[in-house]
Amino acid sequence: MDKYYVLVAGNGATSRANLEALMEDYYYAQSSNGANGTLVLAYSERPSQGQTFATQLAKDKGKDILVFTTESGKFDGIPSASLNVSTNPIKNAVDHLKGLKASTFLLWADEDKDCQNALAACKDAEIPCYDLTEGLIPLNPAQDIKATVEPTIPKQEKIEVEEEDEEDGEEEDDEEADEDEEESDVEEEELDNLYFGIQAIAKIFAEAIVEEMKKGKEGV
Repeated sequence: MDKYYVLVAGNGATSRANLEALMEDYYYAQSSNGANGTLVLAYSERPSQGQTFATQLAKDKGKDILVFTTESGKFDGIPSASLNVSTNPIKNAVDHLKGLKASTFLLWADEDKDCQNALAACKDAEIPCYDLTEGLIPLNPAQDIKATVEPTIPKQEKIEVEEEDEEDGEEEDDEEADEDEEESDVEEEELDNLYFGIQAIAKIFAEAIVEEMKKGKEGV
């Protein structure tokens, strides 16, 4: 029996009803030709809502599920599936499908890097792409489309950055403590000055009162 693959990627919004209607029609068309399908997901951290809808439908339809994600990837709402751990899930998923009977359904959003990267990779692998949010309209990539490249920070450097952030926080705390201590010293000095001032005034009044009392006695 022939096998076919459907890669679902991207973070664009769509309703469950729309997604299920489109994918059911596609599954029916393929199965009528005696083909057996596998749903493929590719994401870095966690599946998008549309990808979760797709996996639930695939389970109901008895399709195999293959997931490409990173070591830190989550599996929220995804039933049992075969797993491939990757540093670049979308590229590796497309590379896996290259030369096979495959299509890519993108949950399209204009600013979504996953969509752009999948479209660029599928162009190189000659895998057709369709917009899963807009009736499976074919997506034709520009000739100069390129995958976005994000710098990979080595684990050791990440630790050093975190330690520097902690040291900066400690320095800020120390500075704030010093400022509070200085303000406290100023307040205490001002209170001391006020206290001695009041004492001096009281002494002057006391001496004046004593002097008046002496004058009163002498007059008597």
